[in-house]
Amino acid sequence: MGAFGGLILTNKGRNLQAKAQTGVQMNFTKIKIGDGSLSGQSIVDLTSLINTKKELTILGIERLTGGKAKLRSYFTNADILTGFYWRELGVFAQDPDEGEILYCYGNAGTNAEYIPAGGGPDVVERYINVITLVGNATNVSATLGSEIYVTQADFDNHTGNAVMHVTQVEKDTWNAKETPAGAQAKADVAEAAANAYTDQKVGDLAGAGRTTETVKGNADALAAHLAETIKQGVHGGLPAHKSTHAIGGSDPITPADIGAVNKAGDTMTGNLTAPKFISTVATGTSPLSVSSITLVTNLNVDMLDNYHAGNSSGQIPVSNGTVNTNLNADLLDGHDGSYYLPVSSYTASDVLTKIKTVDGEGSGLDADTLRGKTPNDIFPPYTVGDIVLIQDAWTPEINSTTPTKTYEKRIDRSGSLRIKFGAKVGATSITGYAQIYRNGSPVGTLRSTTSTTYVTFTEDISGWNPGDLVQLYCYVSNNSYKMYLYDFTLCVAKLYSLA
Repeated sequence: MGAFGGLILTNKGRNLQAKAQTGVQMNFTKIKIGDGSLSGQSIVDLTSLINTKKELTILGIERLTGGKAKLRSYFTNADILTGFYWRELGVFAQDPDEGEILYCYGNAGTNAEYIPAGGGPDVVERYINVITLVGNATNVSATLGSEIYVTQADFDNHTGNAVMHVTQVEKDTWNAKETPAGAQAKADVAEAAANAYTDQKVGDLAGAGRTTETVKGNADALAAHLAETIKQGVHGGLPAHKSTHAIGGSDPITPADIGAVNKAGDTMTGNLTAPKFISTVATGTSPLSVSSITLVTNLNVDMLDNYHAGNSSGQIPVSNGTVNTNLNADLLDGHDGSYYLPVSSYTASDVLTKIKTVDGEGSGLDADTLRGKTPNDIFPPYTVGDIVLIQDAWTPEINSTTPTKTYEKRIDRSGSLRIKFGAKVGATSITGYAQIYRNGSPVGTLRSTTSTTYVTFTEDISGWNPGDLVQLYCYVSNNSYKMYLYDFTLCVAKLYSLA
């Protein structure tokens, strides 16, 4: 046989081995040999031999260590009609999903062995052992052929198996075993000896010469004598009122006759002292039943309602100065835990919200004053002057014949304002009108102009309050032309004061 080296698992073989790791049966079916040559094919993709010459039956399988198995087969060239080079070897197995597959394959290449045709002078007979990988497969088997080929090693192992074969010594020992007839004879002898021994012992119990009495009769007489002794009170017997007390009598001795209490169902009238009381009742039944609610001094119990005393989680708190960090109290000062804000949640925003509830004039907070002055001291009411407070360079164009709002500004303080604005018309044939409003109502003088160049109007108006809207409403006499405005200005005498 040529040098095949290690056989290579095909892709289908790897798939079957993976299935076998999960408990699927791995059953090897046959071995094939051939003379095909590899010409660029990938062994792992092969599904059969390139050119099969003979199919061999698997005669035995042995599980080896290291995730391997050894398959045994036999080859002869007796039925080979044409000689060939033994170049290919393939092992086939049964896949539960795909049927029979090529499990592993080997090719000797140029090291192939020539096998001559049978019937000639060259007879080729040999046993073949193929070792292949099976991994951790738990169920590995092979379909064995009906042919019987025994190696010399197998024959020697069989004949040398002392467990399988019966030795001459074992035969002699078996033949010397007791027969049923012999056992019966020995049993009869033993029975006769036992009867003789019993008769002798009965005679000893009855007494010499008392052959008509029995052991039972003597025992009954003795019992009657003892009962009579108890009845008459002799030898320290019981009082006469227990005259009927005897074995099976109608007036038996009670625990009360000797100053004792029953083991069950009786009541003691005095104290009971003992070194230890042990209860054997099962869990679920109370071992004690107590009627008194009086405190038992020094009673050291282990648990109360299945809880130990201590300061750890799951224990009944003890007042010993140790904090119980896991004590889940229901209320604190009459409030549930959700009533209180956690420290980690108390932010600067929370503090500010609290301060705002007391902020305001007269609250006493430093935020109410600046250098001892209130906002009204720093920003006094406006008075009329020429300091520009607001100036908007805007040039709206109006051709509406009804008063239309063209400007609006909100003020932040009370007082009086000097208001200025410029106006002109697009033609001298029309008249433009303008008037100061406060919050939608006219408060200034109605101004008019027919000038085509800008005319500045100035007016001092008092009575303003914080939040008021300073507005300018304008219109023209003829909408064929427009009115133009510019530089709406608010002036005061002083903007602020820290004096």
